[in-house]
Amino acid sequence: MRSKLVAINLVFIPFAALAQTIEQPSPKVGDECHYDVLDNLNSKEKIAERHAVVSAVDADHVTITWTQEILVSRDTEDLEAGTWVYDRSMNVIQRNSRKFDPAYPSRFYPLSAGAEKKNVTSKSRRLNNDGDVTTTLDGKVGTWEKLTVPAGTFDILKINWNGNYLARTDAGRTWSGSVESEVVLSPATWCQVSGKFKNTRAKGANWDDRSQVLTKFKN
Repeated sequence: MRSKLVAINLVFIPFAALAQTIEQPSPKVGDECHYDVLDNLNSKEKIAERHAVVSAVDADHVTITWTQEILVSRDTEDLEAGTWVYDRSMNVIQRNSRKFDPAYPSRFYPLSAGAEKKNVTSKSRRLNNDGDVTTTLDGKVGTWEKLTVPAGTFDILKINWNGNYLARTDAGRTWSGSVESEVVLSPATWCQVSGKFKNTRAKGANWDDRSQVLTKFKN
């Protein structure tokens, strides 16, 4: 009888207590993630709907095709559609023709509460191809939480990234600023459950402040 009681009690232990880590994901061709994008500078106004479909997977890379519907007329060039290539930990190594070397940091695995990454650097061409941007970030994982988004309620861990960037045009003009992002992940799906991204120049101007939330997915 005691063994039966133990088995029954295990059913009521929160999943997060059992899942000590989130392991490296294994997306498959045809998997999908759908997101709403919100502008936090405008009362969390919904500004876009984005759709990611896995189009190729090999030993080292995952290729995803991003499509989107922009819902506002103002500048949203940071919401870049097209073909993105990721490493197997889902860090971006190429957005369309623009390459990141090393990969732009977003995730690391196995993911556990309190884990950290220090001084992670990535370099790429600027979005308009006029110069380079070097970004350096520190990442730290929080504790297990539950989070409800339109796609459902998930046990999650958040990676909070903080750092800075240095931009340089081909003509030699330079400027710098800060970068903050939040990447929210769950064992239930390889899709990012939600996220936030901010950047600004050193003098405090020109913020981008976006959030995205998962609306539906197919693993």
